[in-house]
Amino acid sequence: MTTNSVLPPGVSKAKFVQALGEFRAILGESNVLVDLDRLVSYNKIMIPDETAKHQPSGVLSASTVEEIQRILAVCNKYRIPVWTISTGRNFGYGSAAPATPGQMVLDLRRMNKIIDVDPELCTALVEPGVTYQELDKYIRSKDLPLWLSFPSSGPIVGPVGNTLERGVGYNRYGEHAQNFCGMEVVLADGQVLRTGMGGVKDSNTWQCYRWGYGPWLDGLFLQSNFGIVTKMGLWLMAKPETFKGVFVPLKDDEAMVKAVDAARRLRLNQVIENCLIGHSLYSLAMVAQRKDLFPGPSPIPDAAYAQMLDALKAPPYGFICTLSGHHPQGLRGYRPGAD
Repeated sequence: MTTNSVLPPGVSKAKFVQALGEFRAILGESNVLVDLDRLVSYNKIMIPDETAKHQPSGVLSASTVEEIQRILAVCNKYRIPVWTISTGRNFGYGSAAPATPGQMVLDLRRMNKIIDVDPELCTALVEPGVTYQELDKYIRSKDLPLWLSFPSSGPIVGPVGNTLERGVGYNRYGEHAQNFCGMEVVLADGQVLRTGMGGVKDSNTWQCYRWGYGPWLDGLFLQSNFGIVTKMGLWLMAKPETFKGVFVPLKDDEAMVKAVDAARRLRLNQVIENCLIGHSLYSLAMVAQRKDLFPGPSPIPDAAYAQMLDALKAPPYGFICTLSGHHPQGLRGYRPGAD
């Protein structure tokens, strides 16, 4: 194994070795990674930039708030910068690689407890390592009448990380940064902050009432490095009595423009709760690789793209939304399990 040669900025090799010893005393040998072959998955980026500009000095895998507090004490002692990830898989919103080289990645995937799910109030409280897939499995295993808002980055990402990056999904709670409630945050000096009603002793409304008393602080921790979020409350969608998916094919650019205008009016008047107008390549990417559709290195020519659509009998654009409600509203025929 080759030891990583990227040091934190301004930290000597001797000091870094001392810090690693203290990190290992906190986390154990297996949860402190500095060997290049074990850092590969933490150096992948999704932007056209050199990977060397995003090479971490190492990885620290924590499992408790107390471990994070002790890690931050060491980082403050040696002036080592920290890059925190939840699952490291919020593709399109951020990956596991740090923004600048020489940071220690703090990996919170081992903090993966589903602490509470309340089907009556439609809330959940989770740690950052919990994925959408795991939360969905939990909800299904207990047959709870709840729906998750899945992001396009997939089920293996975490709702905490996705929400902090202002990610989106596709049901009525799809604006994730508007539909969380209450955080637990470890600040740089190791203090623990609980936002909203979490700061009130014996409160039972931490996941219900966002504001608490005084200033609302949660926004400070979205897309920032002001603290490490270790718990987050989520608002979940109550499973509707019935629902119906709607797809409208759009034959050309002109139809797409008209659909945008129509969708805006429908959303502003709350006739529909969600919608997506997308290019067909978005859907094609879910079922085929580019090399299978067009092997050349250049951008896919319009003529080649038109041939793909013709072979699939697909439109170039599509409008998608979901109608949900009660049977008397005219969705009776689409009741789940009705057939």
